[in-house]
Amino acid sequence: MPSFLSLIHLEMPKLPSTQTLPDTAITWNFISMTGHISSAKILAYALDKSRLNRLSHEERSFHVFYQFIAGATPEKRDHFHLEDPLDYAPLTSSGCYHLPVGPFSNDSIAMDELHAAMRTLDPDLPTYVQYNIDQRNASKGNMHQLAKQFGQ
Repeated sequence: MPSFLSLIHLEMPKLPSTQTLPDTAITWNFISMTGHISSAKILAYALDKSRLNRLSHEERSFHVFYQFIAGATPEKRDHFHLEDPLDYAPLTSSGCYHLPVGPFSNDSIAMDELHAAMRTLDPDLPTYVQYNIDQRNASKGNMHQLAKQFGQ
């Protein structure tokens, strides 16, 4: 039986609360499509390079790093040489490593939901992405390497 993909089109403006960009609007687009996935290409665009090296107080960026560290099994922690979450200076520098208590504040659950969403697209995608995440991008002080990669 062929697999079909159905998505809904939504446009959600999101206003980030940063001191440097108080009135910037970010729009997330989701497009409605039905059919077979024959191929895909992921492009990195609209990357806010200024947020790679340093976060403002109580600001959080790149949630997937927080989720990956919180949701990693002991085997994955060993494989990727992950340390205690509080040892990663770029992630803790804003004082917002732990989210305020609420329905969306558990990073471990968010990582499970991300895996489920990725499995919807391709059952092997979560494994592929996990083994291709460059752990040094989230490691102690090495965020400048990622900034260099994106030309900052």
